[in-house]
Amino acid sequence: MMQIINKYSHNHKACVDYFFNMKWPTGFYCEKCGCVHYYFLENRNVFECAKCGHQHYLFARTIFQDNKLPLFKLILGLYLFFSANKGCSAIEMASQLNVNYKTALKLCR
Repeated sequence: MMQIINKYSHNHKACVDYFFNMKWPTGFYCEKCGCVHYYFLENRNVFECAKCGHQHYLFARTIFQDNKLPLFKLILGLYLFFSANKGCSAIEMASQLNVNYKTALKLCR
C-alpha cells in the first residue's frame, strides 16, 4: 500500500496516466476521426484531438463518469477494494479514504 501512496499521492500526472492507460491501453485514438495525436488541456483535464479538436474526457463512458473524487482517492479505493480478501466494507473504505459513508458505498458498488 505504501507504494501506491508514494507513487500517486501528490502526483496528479501519475494518476491521470494510470487512468489514461486503463482507458486507452494501446494509446490514444480519437473516436471521431481516428487520429492518434492529442493535446492534454491541464486546466480542464481534457484530451483534445490534434486533428479535429474533439475533446475526450478521461472518465467519459466509464464506470467513473460522474465521479467527483480526486483521482488519488479513486486509485486508493480501487486498491483497497481489490486487495482485500473478503471485500472491503463501506465503513472501512470511508475511514481509509476520509470520505463520507455514502461516497464510500457508491465506490464499493
